[in-house]
Amino acid sequence: MIKKQLVVLSLSVLCIIMIGCGNNTASDPSHNQHAAQSDPAVQPASTPPAGEAAYSLDATAYEEKGTFYIKAVTDLKLSSEHYGGEPVDGEGHIHVYLDGKLLGPIKDAAPFPLQIVEPGTYAIKLVLAENNHTESFGVSKELSVEQKE
Repeated sequence: MIKKQLVVLSLSVLCIIMIGCGNNTASDPSHNQHAAQSDPAVQPASTPPAGEAAYSLDATAYEEKGTFYIKAVTDLKLSSEHYGGEPVDGEGHIHVYLDGKLLGPIKDAAPFPLQIVEPGTYAIKLVLAENNHTESFGVSKELSVEQKE
């Protein structure tokens, strides 16, 4: 009887821990952006069940000391190691476009800096890509930033 109670108690604690670990504070606008930079925003992904979107992508843009930064969050494992190589299941990188021009990849969880000098409103598009740069996941996110005079 005691063993059964311990097993039930252990499973309950494990479930509570797993539910707590699933909370996503990165999408909370009140979350401190500086703290988010040190949080592991990217976790390895597994193959999703049939009929579900393969991967998710969310992002925010913020300005700090005259530089805009893009903070992207995805469940695709971002890989510097295999960047530019053959596709590896569950990993890749993020293409960053500014007004339609490819600026570069996001290959890790660090905020991506944008050097925007001229005043104006700029369109940013992020697209999940495989290691070989193929944008076959069909997942993107669009943002805009405004550089004031």
